Amino acid sequence: MSDFRNISEYIVPENFKMSKGQKRIIEYISHHYDSAAFMTASKLADSVGVSESTVVRFAFELGFDGFGDFKKALGDIVKNKLTSVQRMEIISSKIGDEDVLRNVVLSD
Repeated sequence: MSDFRNISEYIVPENFKMSKGQKRIIEYISHHYDSAAFMTASKLADSVGVSESTVVRFAFELGFDGFGDFKKALGDIVKNKLTSVQRMEIISSKIGDEDVLRNVVLSD
């Protein structure tokens, strides 16, 4: 799957000054947006190599009410960029093969 390198255009205001940790978050999301949209703040922090509080503060500083809203916005971007088949493959890798179709239909 190709990288979604312009993710920052969708979620980061033009004049937003990022710390090193925040730049790492955006860099990670740009390369792994398809799985980052399904991660918890803790899992994203571990994957990026920053603290969970850095991830949560990043979401707040972008103007979201919390990490959940940030994750929802990222999920909306992913929905618009990925086909249904690609989404099924991602979900299948997260939950296993049992009831994949049922879970995809319910989440859509």
